[in-house]
Amino acid sequence: MSDLKSNTVENVNNLNDNLENKKINQNSFNRNDNLSSAASTNDSTSDSITKWTKKFCSFDRNRFLCMVDADYIRDSFNLIGLENKVSHYQEALGLILDEKDEQEWSSENSFDGDEFDSDRPGREIQILSAAENLYGLIHARFILTDSGLDRMLTKFKKRQFGTCVRYYCNNAPMLPIGLSDKHGVHTVRLYCPRCRDIYVPQFSSKFITLDGAFFGTSFPHMFFMVYPSQRPLPSTLKFVPKLFGFRINEKAYEYQYQQNEAAEKAKQPAVFCRANSNQKSANNQNDQHLQPQ
Repeated sequence: MSDLKSNTVENVNNLNDNLENKKINQNSFNRNDNLSSAASTNDSTSDSITKWTKKFCSFDRNRFLCMVDADYIRDSFNLIGLENKVSHYQEALGLILDEKDEQEWSSENSFDGDEFDSDRPGREIQILSAAENLYGLIHARFILTDSGLDRMLTKFKKRQFGTCVRYYCNNAPMLPIGLSDKHGVHTVRLYCPRCRDIYVPQFSSKFITLDGAFFGTSFPHMFFMVYPSQRPLPSTLKFVPKLFGFRINEKAYEYQYQQNEAAEKAKQPAVFCRANSNQKSANNQNDQHLQPQ
């Protein structure tokens, strides 16, 4: 009887060990499967970005820009209207999509028959500049899509666009914005969602040269429409000017402005009259000289 009990207990223990081993194997399989799927996702994301895009966005002056998927750039529907806005459109697009690089340009076009093309270096610079402008205009459209907004959200959470310099905004994170959707009109500015005002980037002078059309006039507003939880509460604090501890009435500045404006207007007729009187006296003297003796 005791042998039967001992055998039964041993069988139960073996069964429990087998079940435990199965659970461990299943968990390790799931973990490996998750790691492989995550790796494949990262690889697919990396493959969707061209080498030119990675290099261009790695420059410090372009840190506000996110990487645009190559599939988005290849879709001609997303590029409607840009062909007329960028010179050397086809060459610039080929450069962005890694279809041609600078070495291929040099080997193909540096010589025209037996004659050297002296304008080649200038043309390369023009194509490089056109590629940057084309990518920026594509970027302005991409960041209004779900994928683009998600990538800009990551930058926003990391405060890569900087924080508001206004004291009462308490270092609220900002977003880049353009004052115009046309290229070459204004450089990029930063929009604070707390005070709802715009500022010049304070990081470096490099950012001041970044075109505002690369972000457009609608981006921050679309961003907070899609992510309303990211919009901070407006600041209720406002600086109150005081003189020896006494608050200055707001109408005092308005009255002072009116007085200055009236004084400026009063000066103009006086100067005009004086100029007229001097001119009249000069004319009278000339008339006296012209009179016959």
